[in-house]
This record gives sequence, C-alpha cells and structure tokens, in this order.
Amino acid sequence: TNLVLSNGSADVDKYYFGIKETSSEEEVSYIESETPNYEFSNLKDNTEYIIYSYAIDVNNVKSNVYETRVTTNEYALATISEVTHSVTLNSITLTVTANSGDGTITKYMYSNNDGESWIESDSNTYTFTNLSDTTEYKIRVKVVDSNGVESTEYYEAIATETYILPVVANVEYTTTYNSITLTPSGTDGTNTIDHYEYSIDNGEYQTSNVFSNLTEQTEYTINVKAIDSDNRESNPYTIQVTTDTYEIPEITNVSTSSTEDSITINVSATNGDGTITRYLYSRDNGSNWYESTSSSYTFDNLTSNTTFYIQVKVEDENGRESAVYNTTETTLYINPVVNSVSTSNITSSSITLTVNATAGSNPIQTYYYSNNNGSSYVSSSSNTYTFTGLDGGTTYNFRVYVVDSGRVQSNYGTTGGTTSNPTLADWVIDQYGGVQGNNGIYYHTSSLANSAGDNSYRYAGANPNNYVCFGSTASACPSDNLYRIIGVFDGEVKLIKWDYANSDLLGVNEAYFNASYSAGSFSGYNGNHISINRYHWTSNSNYNNIWSGSILNTINLNNTFLNSLGNMWNDMIKIHAWIVGGNTHLNISTSVTNAYRNELVNPAELTTYNAKIGLMYVSDYGYAASSNYWTRALYDYNYVSVNNWMYMGLSEWTITRRSDTSNYVFDISSSGDLDYVSIDSYRAYAIRPTFYLNSNVQYVSGTGTSNNPIRIN
Repeated sequence: TNLVLSNGSADVDKYYFGIKETSSEEEVSYIESETPNYEFSNLKDNTEYIIYSYAIDVNNVKSNVYETRVTTNEYALATISEVTHSVTLNSITLTVTANSGDGTITKYMYSNNDGESWIESDSNTYTFTNLSDTTEYKIRVKVVDSNGVESTEYYEAIATETYILPVVANVEYTTTYNSITLTPSGTDGTNTIDHYEYSIDNGEYQTSNVFSNLTEQTEYTINVKAIDSDNRESNPYTIQVTTDTYEIPEITNVSTSSTEDSITINVSATNGDGTITRYLYSRDNGSNWYESTSSSYTFDNLTSNTTFYIQVKVEDENGRESAVYNTTETTLYINPVVNSVSTSNITSSSITLTVNATAGSNPIQTYYYSNNNGSSYVSSSSNTYTFTGLDGGTTYNFRVYVVDSGRVQSNYGTTGGTTSNPTLADWVIDQYGGVQGNNGIYYHTSSLANSAGDNSYRYAGANPNNYVCFGSTASACPSDNLYRIIGVFDGEVKLIKWDYANSDLLGVNEAYFNASYSAGSFSGYNGNHISINRYHWTSNSNYNNIWSGSILNTINLNNTFLNSLGNMWNDMIKIHAWIVGGNTHLNISTSVTNAYRNELVNPAELTTYNAKIGLMYVSDYGYAASSNYWTRALYDYNYVSVNNWMYMGLSEWTITRRSDTSNYVFDISSSGDLDYVSIDSYRAYAIRPTFYLNSNVQYVSGTGTSNNPIRIN
C-alpha cells in the first residue's frame, strides 16, 4: 500500500498501516513505518482485506485514518499434465510431466498404496522396486511448489508383469514292497526348472525322489512339484501308487522236550524276501516273548507238572515276522518245601512265626502252624502267623508245614520260642480285664462317674492284691521292701511304700526330737505297720511349704532314701514331673474329683519339680477308697477309712501344699480324713516314699498278696 498525503502545517514524522479481513471482527493492529509505503505479505489468496493507514507529524498531530478495500489474486497451482510408466515382474517406473503455477516445482511425491504413504523425490522419475508380480498397485503422484503448495493428485492403477510358473507334465514310478521311486518330467515357465520336490500322503515335501520304509501292498498319494531358478513352484502333480506284497519267512517244524523245570524248543524255518535274524519264543501263549538268534531255546526254572502253551515265530532282517507256530509241553511235578521257620515280635503273650517255603509244581495255598509240637494246628494263607494269648516267660515248641494248590504237603519245619515277661503295667491292665472294679481296679475314663478321667488304672477298696516286693530279691520279701501299686498312669506304674520307713534310710530331723509331735518312730494302726517314722517338712528356720526346698524332698527322699536302694532298683524309677503348685482347702477338700482337678489339672500355680521320689497326692488317697465313696468330701473321709487300702491310721504328709498360705500342707489324719497343718517345728508326721517305675519294668511272678507279692525286673 502507498499512502498519499496533503501537506499540513508540519512535516510528517511517522506512518502507520493496519489490515484485516473484511469478515473479521477483530480490532486492527497498526505497524509503524518511516516511509509512506508498506507491503503486507503471507495473506490468503482470493480474499478481500480492509487496509487502514494514517500519519503523525513532528508535532505529534495525527492525520485522518484512510480505509481502502483490496482483494488478493487466486493462487495458480502447479499441475500434472502426464504420467507415463513401464513395468517388470517386480517394479514400476514412473515419469512425470508437470507445469509450474505461481511457484516453481521443487518436489515430486509418489505413492503405490493409494496415498497411505508417500515417497518424496526431487526427480520427475521414480521406480518402485521389490514388488509382487501379477499384482495391481494404486499409484498416486503429486508435486509441491516453492511455496509448499501441492498440486492435485494423479491416480492410476498399474499392474506388474505376470509370472509364468513351471509345469510338471508327467511322473513315472517304480515300486518295491516298502519303497516308491519317482521320475518326473516338466515344462519351464518364466524361468527354467531347477529341481523337483516330492510329498507322500500330503506330508512334508522332500527333495529325494525315493520314499522308503513304506507298508507293503498299500496305496499312497504322491504329489510332485517343479521348482524353478527363482524358487517358484508349479502346481502339484498327483498320482496314486501301490507298493508290492512282501514274502515273509516261514516256520516248517517245531520240536520240544522237557524236564521237571525246563522246556527245550528246536525250530526249522525258511527265508522269505529277507534273511531270518531273530527267533522269538513264548511259554505263556504269547503274553511274553523271549528273543534269541538261535533256532534252539530252553526255558529254565519252570514250575513242575505244569502245561505250558508254546508259541514260536521268526523275524527277518527287514523286521518281518512269520506266522506263529503253536504247541504245548508239560513239566514234571515238584513238592513244596519248608526251608526254615523263624520267630520275631516276641512279647509276654505273643510270638510271630515267619515261614520260608519254596513252592513246587503248584503255588503254596495254605500254611499250618502249631505251638504244641503238632498236637493241633491253625491254618493261614500267609507265611506269617502270630500266636497270641500265650503265657509269659514260657517256652513253646512250634511246628509248621505247607500245602500247595494241588493239595500236596511239604516237609515239617520246627523251631522253639520263649515269651518274654509282660510289663508290670500290662499285667495290671490284664487284671482289670475290661470290667470296672475287677480285682479292685478301676479304669478312669471320662465315662466313669466321679473319676479322674485321665485314663489311669487305679486300685480302690479295702485290700486289693496290689503288693510289690521292691528293693529285695529274697525268696521271702522283707517287710521293709513291701510296696503297693497306686495305679498305672500313662504306661507307668506308681508305687507307695507300705510297711514302714526305716529312719536309717530316710535320715533324721535331729533338731526336733524333743518337740511335741517330734520326729521318731511309733507303733502303727492295729499292728499292721511296724515302726512308721515321723518327719518334719522343713527346718525350723524356713517355714515355707514349697516342695522343692523341703528337707523331705532334698534330704530324706531324693538323697538318703534314693541312694539306699542301690543302682539296680534306682534305675527302675523314672524321673517324674511332680505337680506341686497346690491349691486352696475349698478347692481340694470338697470331693476327690475336685481334689484331682485342682491339684493336678488346674493347680493354683503351674509348678512342677522333676525328681524320682515324692509323696502321695491327696487325690491318690481319695481314689484308693471304694468307688461309692468318691462323692464324699475328703474332710469327711474318716467314715470310709476301712474301705480305703491306703489308710494307715497315722497322720502322714502329702506332697500338696495349701496355696493360699506359705506354711500349711495337706495331710491325712490318723482318723482317715483330709486335714491341713502347719509345717512348724511341732509337726512331725509319717511319710511313705512314692514313685513311678519306668514303663519297661516287667512283671515276673506273684499274685499281689502280702504273702505272695509281685516280683519285677
């Protein structure tokens, strides 16, 4: 634009120009110029613009704003006038003729996928390569001028040249029983045939013209294709070919001979298409086969008097078998034999026999066992048998024989065996015999009314036969060695000393002999106990009812008394966890069931002391009474003393303390009821050592009476 001005009072200093499209509502921005001329560029073609201009003189006086409307010219695009092409199998070459418009042509754009992608070039000639033959491509071409403006696109569908494939004209073949050999002929296409490939029964193609390892007299589908020098394939040529029939070897004769435990087979056979390389023999009608390279074979270690179903076949070098030849052969009869008889698992009431026997012609069917040297037998289908209900420590003479399925009997096998002594725990349980109260024994299950429910076996009542001689092997048990069985607890027998505790063995609390109830010996109840000794719980300087610190525990029982027993008897005693936490008088005394629960199951303190020797629990004494008294309060037990075998008629200590005091311990009074007393220097009561035997201690003899006590080892 060029601004023409009329002169004013002063010279013009600056010129201002602005522009906007006619249709625009935007405000005009002005551009300052030193001259009255200004060129607006980068405008739209064929568009009307309004041009605004004014001037300011040196006195900063502004002229009027001049408006004028101007329309830009329409842009002349470059045009493509012609595109020529040439093709090969895999290329298309394009040559473009184009005319410039307002700008000069700077780029040529080519696409062979209908404009999805473009290739840019500065040449008007371009070749697309690596194309597929016989394929139509959608060609597009456009040019771009120096102003970046594109021409309209040129479009043409152009196809590459068509490829002529080779052709398989004919296939000749020869066959054997297991192979097919092929000879094809064909015609070249665009390129010459390089080689042929072959497929059988639609399998993978191979370059070899021979198929081997085929099945005889079988029809196969053969496909053949030609491959040219460009690795192009012809269409498959298909033929049906059948293999020849194979001539198998033949067995002409089989002879057999046998002994008691073997069969020998001799075979005569002729070759077929292949040479015989293997002989196959079966003795069980073909279930199992045995291979040999010899025409003679012997089956060994056979069962006598048994018919075997013989089969024979041969196989040639090509793996082809003859027909099966069948015959039979029978071996001689062999009797069964007992080789040895052994004993095992010997207990106090049982012995297990194991027979080693060899079958003869027939399998062993029945084993016969006798524990009385053949006077009587029991039968079994097993080669092991356990005689039960035997007497402990007794020698038995065993005799055994077997009979096979043909009812043929073997020789006799013999051996001897001696039962072991039963454990003392097992002997006690046998006396119980499954009947509550039998021989004064009660099985304390949860279903036994008012019981401990701990699955223990306990003696109860006036005078059960539960005497044991412990600490002596003399033929007549000394009175000082008589103990009685409280019961069986988890397989361990618990004993309590019965007659008297010798002061030389238990030690003496010498400091308190002059006190009231002082330590020393005194005569027992109605003469049954000679010289039961009395002892203090603890020393006069420590009135504490904790069992672990008592002198009964540390000096009298687990020192002096225990050491006096000697190693053999000491080793029979188990180190036991004595529960010594105790409880209150209310929780202990109301019934024997409560005493057991609160003394042993839920004591006031979960305190145990591991030692061999202890004293009786309150509940031990309570459950020793006849079962009909178990509901009675223990502080009222004097009424049942004559029905409680553990009652002595003397005041004696238990191992259980009163937990709500520090100086009271439960005792059994001379009248038979439960009491508690202070452990001060005025109290010296009887004690009876109590302990658990190891579970492997055995019963040897005795009925459990005081005159015939139980003997153990």
